Amino acid sequence: MERAGLRLRHNHGKADFEIWDGLDWRGIAAFVGLDRDVVLEVDWSAWIWWLHTEVSMGITIGITVGIAMGIAMGIAMGATYEG
Repeated sequence: MERAGLRLRHNHGKADFEIWDGLDWRGIAAFVGLDRDVVLEVDWSAWIWWLHTEVSMGITIGITVGIAMGIAMGIAMGATYEG
């Protein structure tokens, strides 16, 4: 399973090395140069999806909080005006 779009991949497709959880030492050894057939891949779509999710949640929360504050202020102003 890929995490955050980073993984070490063997050029010949013989082995995939996960580098996020558990730190596969074979992958780290290969990455630092013990095996020249291993490359670091970055899956940009994973990063873009994460950014999209963060922005979407921020907008959703902002709108929800804005509506709630508007209702609360309306009630407070109405109570002040009536009182």
